[in-house]
Formats: sequence, structure tokens, C-alpha cells
Amino acid sequence: MSLCHELAQFDLDVIAIQETNLHTGIFRHRDRVNDILKQEFGIVKMITACSPVQTDTAYKPGGVLLAVVGPSAHRVVSTNADPYGRWCSVTLSGKQKKLIHIYSIYQCVDQPKGFTGMSTYFDQQWELLTLAQIDNPNPRTQLVEDLSKELQRIHKPSSDFILLGDFNETIGMDPRLMASICSAMNLVDAVTSRHPTSHNIPTYSRGSRRLDYGLLSPALLPLLIASGLNQFNEISTSDHRALFIHLDQKALFQTGAPIAPAALRIMHSDSTSITEFVQHVHDHLSHNHVGKLMGLLSHSADAQEPRLVTKGIADKIDRLVTQALLSSEKKVAKPPKPPWSEKLHLASATYKMWKIALTGARTKIDVSQALKAAKIKAGFTDALPSSIQALRRRLREAQSFLRQLRQNAYEERKHFLEELKARLSLRKHSNATNDVIQALKCLEGQLRSKHRFRKIQRTFNPVNSQALTAVQVTHHTRTTHPLTGQVSLQQQDTVVDSREQLEAELLRRNQRHFAAAEGTPFTNPPLSAANSRNNFRLAESLPAGTFLETTEVAEILKECATSPPPEWSNQVNLAQFLQGLNKWRESTATSPSGRHLGLYKALLTAYYNTSGEFGPPPKEDESSSTSSHSNSDSSTTPSTQELAKDILEVIYELADTATTLGFSLHRWTKVINVMIYKEPGNINLEKLRVIHLFEADFNLMVGILFGRRAMYHALEKRLIHPGQGGRIGGECEDVALTKVLHITMSHLTKTSLGIFESDAASCFDRIIMRFAFHCFKALGAPLPPIAMWEHALYNVRHSIKTGFGESQETYGFTPTSPIHGPGQGSRGGVASICVLSTILLRAFDRIGHGASFCNPAQTTQYHSIAQMYFDDTTNYYNDFIRWLYHPPTGAEVAIGLQSDAQHWERLLYTSGGALRAPKCFYYLLNWTFNDQEQGSLEEPDEDEPEQLFLTSGADTASKQPHPTVSPIHHPPHSWSTHLGRFQHIYGTHEAPRKDRDLYDSANDQRPYSNGHQSRILCLLPSESAVWSFSHDTLTKGPREDTKTGHQCHIGQTWIPTDHPP
Repeated sequence: MSLCHELAQFDLDVIAIQETNLHTGIFRHRDRVNDILKQEFGIVKMITACSPVQTDTAYKPGGVLLAVVGPSAHRVVSTNADPYGRWCSVTLSGKQKKLIHIYSIYQCVDQPKGFTGMSTYFDQQWELLTLAQIDNPNPRTQLVEDLSKELQRIHKPSSDFILLGDFNETIGMDPRLMASICSAMNLVDAVTSRHPTSHNIPTYSRGSRRLDYGLLSPALLPLLIASGLNQFNEISTSDHRALFIHLDQKALFQTGAPIAPAALRIMHSDSTSITEFVQHVHDHLSHNHVGKLMGLLSHSADAQEPRLVTKGIADKIDRLVTQALLSSEKKVAKPPKPPWSEKLHLASATYKMWKIALTGARTKIDVSQALKAAKIKAGFTDALPSSIQALRRRLREAQSFLRQLRQNAYEERKHFLEELKARLSLRKHSNATNDVIQALKCLEGQLRSKHRFRKIQRTFNPVNSQALTAVQVTHHTRTTHPLTGQVSLQQQDTVVDSREQLEAELLRRNQRHFAAAEGTPFTNPPLSAANSRNNFRLAESLPAGTFLETTEVAEILKECATSPPPEWSNQVNLAQFLQGLNKWRESTATSPSGRHLGLYKALLTAYYNTSGEFGPPPKEDESSSTSSHSNSDSSTTPSTQELAKDILEVIYELADTATTLGFSLHRWTKVINVMIYKEPGNINLEKLRVIHLFEADFNLMVGILFGRRAMYHALEKRLIHPGQGGRIGGECEDVALTKVLHITMSHLTKTSLGIFESDAASCFDRIIMRFAFHCFKALGAPLPPIAMWEHALYNVRHSIKTGFGESQETYGFTPTSPIHGPGQGSRGGVASICVLSTILLRAFDRIGHGASFCNPAQTTQYHSIAQMYFDDTTNYYNDFIRWLYHPPTGAEVAIGLQSDAQHWERLLYTSGGALRAPKCFYYLLNWTFNDQEQGSLEEPDEDEPEQLFLTSGADTASKQPHPTVSPIHHPPHSWSTHLGRFQHIYGTHEAPRKDRDLYDSANDQRPYSNGHQSRILCLLPSESAVWSFSHDTLTKGPREDTKTGHQCHIGQTWIPTDHPP
């Protein structure tokens, strides 16, 4: 801890330590080191390595550590550790697609086996190499051989190396050791390159040679600002000198704020620096006169000046807000030190002082400068004894006193942390009742859950959480045989793992993938001309040859424009905006600009002030108060809560102005595409998923206005088609239940039924957003929010984020290279699916056939043509009344089902979508009857087609997709569902005549009996669509008061699961 405290005095980015002498293979030891680093540096990315040899205590000779601290931790691409504990490494993302590999290496000393004991670092390595079946192992040469293979494996033209290590040799004296690596990799000593005479400076206090080095790739030498060796004991009481290297960060790393993982963010809702952060942000905004600029913005918006003028003012303010947030976060990067450990700090400094003095007396090394600094820190002014015995005695006394203080300080520290935990728990407690006990219980539960999850995550270590650094690209080559003319298609898989090639392949793939919907009707004139600028006005007529389905969709949109539904309000107030931010999970990755959710959450923590720590100071009693000048100043000083409110109001007003006037901020037009695995470990290029990271405030406004308000408005006005199960209040179980009820009705009435299951290919990524915006407008969306979203999406530049960092190349929408879709990660994507599917289903209702059922009296009809859950669709087809009297053939059912399926395919094509044929299939439930008129499901025969033949997209010739037939067999005589239980449809093991007799008797109002005791249970897809009747009477129960539509409520009897019929 004292070493970290000393290192924290310097502006460090990377810390490399050799010979840690700690068993970091045990998690609690490694976690403790990580916690100490976080206390000093805030954010840390740490990697350690030690040999797998087990020890009885935490002490184990050897070991290395490498930690990237501060904002540079965001640039870590990957980490690696040698299984024998000889080195560990991190890879940082640099400029111009460069990768900087940094190694911390510890070479063992040259000594005979067992010379100093069986647990030395040398002996550990010797034992491990022996177990690896290496004859006559030499740990020193083996490290060089293994390290050389490691470096050669990852070496690429875009790679630079920094090797930091205690090599326990003077490089060059033995050409078999590190000199061979320096020669092969062309590495340069960072110290001698700046100080040519430093090659003979001893770096070990009890030696006369240099053993510690910092080796650099030649490309890094022009960026080397300073390097050198510190005095012994200047930073710590180690017996080695500390080595430092200073490189030009601006030249080494690309500018811009990288996307930081939640664990590495400086500011968050639990930060202890929220007060300082808010103050810095407010000071920055005040210094740049943001208040006056906000007045200009308000005046420009009220005066209805040209939109570009208002947008220019808003962008200028937005840039200042971004600068304020990011610069203030950097200023509070180092967490403040709590005041509880002052005694412990002095005792530790005193112990260090006596240790430095004893080291100097024993080694005869000049430690006067380090000793002078240590005396100042310890507050010691007396003269120090010169004898080694006296120094040892004083060191033992200081060590004993320090140990005693540490024991007492544990309880003091525990008390301090309990107070801190109580304050943080009140921040998280939603009731804001200042109930510390209840808030602590809530926080303790969250911490336990988090701890359990971390254990599970460490145990399984899922592959798909790793950063993407390689992809497998499949190339197809078409060759023609010179003699036979036969064409063959050859496939070749290539793994791309260099940064330049990886980013190029991903950019090409994404540009191609998001342009897949190009060529569909709403991307071509005249339909493509409808946009927010012309209020989505459609052409009077469509070109000849336009599909019926496309024409029907256009007619519905025109009807909605002629008789529009009521519009919803585009006004979002401050409370709604802040509530949306507050409910957002803080760990969510957002904002390519660096304005991550942790910054907003920190401001919200101060604004809501549930813990009471950010409000104004409590007022003193009048009897004890004075009228001094200082008191009057403090009473006018705004509290942190008030400052946070001012900042949040600026952020809100910028977003609200853009939404109200229909423009997008410039910051909103940058989006990062994060590539993640669909299947763990599968690096096939076509098996990757793209997640879009939008700016948090932009995505929030889209979510509030379109993801929620538009959906609730459509639900209230009954604008969403009931066939879309993904609407608000709908569930996927509803669609599944509907399917069960349709099939059950087919079984009970012995009438044929066709079912077509379809899945849309790349559903979100093929949405034509101008068509989706037109659908929003048709369902009551006001024009300005649509214009804001449209302007942002069609001006966005996309970059790629992989394990190597963010790409410098981008892509976006252009007339010659368009891209489509709202982006997976958009809070308006689900709403887009719902509204465009509503228009498609309305058109399907007009041109499709669907399936229908009715009650025996034919007084209540039920009809459904399709049921959807977002992009998964089930189409139904039957001709219920006619098929009761004239059962169809399987081919007749298939032809009708194919017609409806073709309608749906072309409707999907109209919206930019397409069917994924391998995931589409159909069922035919076709009933046949024997001479005794007993019904059974027939098996597929030769006359029944094995596939449905559908055209694809603009094609009119039939295609033969993936085989889709799935025969449904007759269920056994005894089966059950969660709806009820019955042994047989008619309650006996004998089947009566066809069900048309039942409908005849119902129409003639005559009792029906065939000599069998029978009760029939019929189910229709509605909330209580159940009716029943017995063999001797046919009763029609009173109709229940229900909503009109597809609801059918006939009958009174329900057969419960625990009472079989």
C-alpha cells in the first residue's frame, strides 16, 4: 500500500513490478492488490502472473505485475500471462492502427538447483520444466526461448513492443540470453538512448552491474520524451532502482474518448468525487458563458429563425457541455484519500525512514536524498544514529508500533467504511426516506448478488465476452471445367487477425449487410421520395407492374393521411427526461463522445440528493448565528444539488430543442458498431452480431417519444393491429396460445387447417426507415420528432469497435452506398417493427384469406389471418364452413396456404424485409373419414406437394426454397394441455359422425344425439372463448358484455384440469 501511495504522486499510466513475491494465483490476494491500486488510481486494468507451484502462505518468490491506470486503462485491448509466471503483458490500442505490447518480465538468477532452498524462484521454474519433460532444464535460457516464440507469434508490422524487466543480467554479456531477443526484434534500451553513459550504473543495491532494463521498438524512440533510473529507496525500500519511461501520449494514442467499460469509468453514481465533479463542470460552463448562449438558443427557437441558425447555436453549446463533462471527469480521476489513516500514514513513513537508513548503512550506498525526503514525510527532525545495531533496534521498534497501529486501524477503517456505505446506500434507496437501515439492507443484498455473479463468471469465463480480434472470412470461387463445362463452387475459409485487414473486412461486411434492403419498393422512386420534408406525400399512382401488396400498403398510407388519427404530443418535460436517465441501467455502453451514463448518473445522484449530502448546509439557530461576512457568503453559495440541476437543465433543453424543431445535434451523428459473438467462440464473419452505440441523450429521446409515447398512444387509440403480439401488453405466450387454440379447434371440429411459420431475415437491419417513419406518421406521430430521428440516421457515420479499438475509417448513408435499419441498440427499433407490421397486417387483411371459425349456430364468427411476435409470423388458412361439408384434399389446403404465404412474402418485401427460407416451414392438418365416418389425420400422399413454392422479392418466377414440409400426426387417444384434459374428443373411444351433423342440429335448433354419451369442449382464441354442450341438449348461454372484435363468448361450462370429462 505504501508503494502505491508513493507511485500515486506521479502522473503514471503503466506500472510494471517484478518479483512481487505474492501468490497472486489465489483470487483474494490478487483482488486485494487490485483494490489497493483502485484506491490510489481510481480505474485500473491489472494483470499478474506467478508460477502454479502451491505454497502454504501468501508469500511465494517470483511473480510479476502489470497495471494500466487512469484513462489509459480504457485503451487496453487484451491481456496475457505466462503459465509459468515469468511474464505478463497488456496490449494497448494506438494511433494509425498500431498495437503497443507491454511486457513485465522477471528472469531468475543463475544458481545451482537447491542452492538456497526448494522454494526459490529458480527451483520453481526448474521443477515446472522437469514436469514438462524437458531434459536438463535451464530456466534462464528456457525463458528466453519461450519469450522469443511469444514475441514472434504476435509480431506484425503494426506492432510495437515495450519490454520492462529485471533480467538479472547485463544485456550483451551472454549472447544466448536477452541479447538474442534484442537482436531478433531490433529492440533498443530506452535509458542508454537518452543517457549513453548509464550502461554501467548498478541497479541492484548489493551488486555492481545493471540488471534492469526498459527495451523499446525503434518506432517508439521518436516518441521518447524522457527516461532514467531513480535513486535507491527514492520511491520504495526495494533493493532495486526504479526505472521510468516517458512517451508522448498525443503521438502514441489517437485522440477522442474511448468507450470505457462500466468497471473502468472514473465517474459513476457511487463516486466519492461527485461534489468536485459537479463544481468543475459548472465552473467550466460558467467560464464559457453557456448561460448567455442558452438565452440566444431560446430566443432563436421562439423567433422561429432558420433551423440551421438554431442548430448552429445548439451545437456550439453542446460542444462546451461535452468538454466540461470530459475534462471534469479527468480532473477527479484520482480518488480523494480519506482522512482516517493519518496516524497510520506517519507510522508507515517512519518505518520506511529507518529502513532506508539501515539499507544505506549496510550497503554503503548514498541514500542521503531519499533519506532526507523520508524524514520530511515522517516529520522526524532529530539526528539519526550511525551504528547498524542502533538502526536495527529503531527499525524493530517502528515495525512493532506500525503493526500495533494497523490492528487498531482496522476497526477505525471498518467504522469509516460503514459510514461511507450508509451514505452510498441512501443514494440508491428509491424511497428517499433517509431510512439508513432499510437502505443498507438493500445495498447489502445487491452486493451479495453481485459477488455471487462474479464467482459464476470467473468459473465459467464465457468465450463470447472476449474482445473480437480475428474473424473467419469465407470466399467462394466459381470454376468451370474446360472439357465438360461443369460449373463448381469452391469454398475457402481464411482467418483474418491483423487490425487493418480485420477492420476492412468488417466495414465491407457491415456496408453490404445494412444495404441488403436496397432495391425494395420504398427505396426506389416514387415511394422513396416521401420523407419528412414533404410531409410523406405519396405519388398519385405507382409504376406498372407494382405488386398488389405494395399498392395496398400505399393505399392504406394515403387513407391515413386523408383521415389522420389524433397526434401525440412531442413535448418532453424535464422530469420525464431525468426519469428516463435514472431508470437506465448504468453499466450500459453508450455515447461515442465519451459522455457515458456514469456522468449522467453522477449528476442525477447530486440532483435527487436522496442521501442529503449534496443539499445546502443546515441552517444554524438564530441565537448561535452571527451576521459575519463569511456566513452571508455561504448562504448565497449554491449547493451541489442546485449546480447539478443547472447542468441537467442545459443538457435537457438541448435535446428538447432539437426534438421540438426537428434537427439533430452534430454529436448524435457518430455511432460505434460493436461486433459481438452470436455463438460463443464462433468467429465466422457472417455469425457476428452488430450492436449500435448511440449517444445516450439521443437514444433516450427516441425511446421516450417513439419507444413509449407512440406505442401507448397507438394502444389507447387502438391503432396497433391485434395480430402483432409484440405490442405493449402483449406477450409471446399469447401468440403461442393462439396457435394451440387454432390447432385444438381443428382437432375438435375435424376440419383441415394450414399453418405457415416464417422468420424474417435480419429483421431490424432491413427496415427501410423512411417507410417506418411514414408508418409512425400514419399512426399519429408529429412531424418534428420524426424529422429529428430521420436527420440523425441519414447523416450518421459508423465506425467499428473491435478488440483493437475503434477504427478510423467509417461508413454511412450515401445515395450510391445506402444503409438501412434503426440499428440494434436503438430504443426505437421495437416500435418501428410494431408500426410497420401494423400497416402490413392491415393490407394482409384486405388481400389474404386467413382462417375462421364459428359457433354451431353460426351467430359468432372468429377470423385471423396472421399472428406475429415482432418478426416471427404464423399464417393460418382454412375454409371452415365449406370444409365441414366438403373436406378438402391436402393439395387444396397447400395451394390456399401458399397463396397467403406469397402475399405475406411480398408485403414483407415492400417494407424492405425478406423471408429466411431455411427457417420457414408449414403444417397441414388434413382430416379424412372412413366408411363409418370416423375421422383421422391423413399422412402426406403423392399428390400433396412437399414444398410451398414462393417467389422472392421482385422475382415472379417460382423458387424452390429449403424443404419446409412438417407432417402433423394424429395425437394419441389420451393427451393433455394446460387448458384442460380429456380422453377423447367425444368422451368415448368411438368417434361419431362428421361434425357437420352437429352444425346441422344447431341450425335446425334440434337436440343432437348419436347414441353416445358425449361432451364436446371447443376453444376459440380469446380471453374466455370457451363453450361446451352435452349430447342431449344444445344450449346457448347469454352473451357476455365484451369488446367488439375477435372476441367470442358463447357457453357457460369449463372443464377444469382436475375434473376429467
